[in-house]
Amino acid sequence: MIKRAEIELLKQHKDTTTIIKIITGVRRCGKSTLLQQYVEYLKKIGIHSNQIILLSLDQPDTYDFTTWKEMLTYVLSKCTNKNLKYYVLIDEVQIIQDWQIAVNSLSKKIFIDIYVTGSNAYLFSNKISTLLTGKIMEIKLFPLSFKDFYDYEIQLVKTQSLNELAKIWKKYLDFGGLPGQLIYEDKQQLQKQYINSVYNDILVKDILNRYTIEHVDEFNRICRFLLKNIGGKKISLRKIVDIGNQENKWSLSPTTVSNYITYLQEALIVNKLDYFSYKNNQELINTSKYFATDHGMRNVLMQEKISGYGRIIENIVYIELLRRNYIVKGLITTNNKEIDFLITKDNMSINLQVCKTLDKDNYDSEIGNFNYLNNRNKCVILCESVSDDIEINNGVIVVNVIDWLLHTSDI
Repeated sequence: MIKRAEIELLKQHKDTTTIIKIITGVRRCGKSTLLQQYVEYLKKIGIHSNQIILLSLDQPDTYDFTTWKEMLTYVLSKCTNKNLKYYVLIDEVQIIQDWQIAVNSLSKKIFIDIYVTGSNAYLFSNKISTLLTGKIMEIKLFPLSFKDFYDYEIQLVKTQSLNELAKIWKKYLDFGGLPGQLIYEDKQQLQKQYINSVYNDILVKDILNRYTIEHVDEFNRICRFLLKNIGGKKISLRKIVDIGNQENKWSLSPTTVSNYITYLQEALIVNKLDYFSYKNNQELINTSKYFATDHGMRNVLMQEKISGYGRIIENIVYIELLRRNYIVKGLITTNNKEIDFLITKDNMSINLQVCKTLDKDNYDSEIGNFNYLNNRNKCVILCESVSDDIEINNGVIVVNVIDWLLHTSDI
């Protein structure tokens, strides 16, 4: 079982009974395992098993309620001694309609400490947020980081070397960080089948069962289009609609395309990066770039040989920035050039470019674009390698992306 760093957040907020700890993340990213690890921690520090109420709502054979009222009654029936603290952990809470009413009621009991997980951004819809305003602490769980992945792999080979690092990095680039695929390692066809099954599970449970989609084939094509173009140039909604019409991939209205993209975001398959323009001194409307929550799912769904890993590395960096709690935007310079990311945390902003190799071919776009900024932020490039004939100047800092992902270098 891979220990996730997020368990430390759960430990820190143990017994904050007025706060509902909500763990969100795409299906199969490890939320259930994280809850199980927390249960083991509670037992280890002396909490009796009768005080731990774990509900796995995606396993209907383990409970006999179907409504929020029945769930609330069931939980309270387990809290037989109000002088004790009870730890209520509800996995995949969105399965019970109006779950928030039950959770809100439980959060008012000083003897209940509550934790829930969910696989859909719908958890934070206006209806739910209004009821639970001021009571939520969200913990975003992503698929395994490269550090998680590396730590798992290196304990299997029991040898640390540059050669092993390169092998592990290549595996991660190709298959991503969904924990469940690790049991099929070195059986690539089974890995691909597993990742495909996760996508189909998300499609059915988080999208088709929730929304009315008349054009499922077109929906899948839009999904694959966004995933194929991760880390590409910024694109507007109008452009996506036009591309579908021109290439006969979909013939849908802008409203329908917009809805489909929103569903993909809510199911946490894709993430939208918005842009800030220094030229216009404002955020751009309806112009975005998209990234996959798990780049391995993206690679498998494409069903084609990967040609170059630059965009995948950019995707990995973007998700890692979110994991490290940066505020991330795309950046347009004064002369309409593009910087991959403007990242902000703790009142410090950094202009950030990402590439696989920094060489003469991409020098102007990667380093030269920094010259068109009118801010005084630190300028950083994350990359795998730098060509020997490249001279870095203008105060630009180059950091090895693998070292940064492994937390051995910072930016």
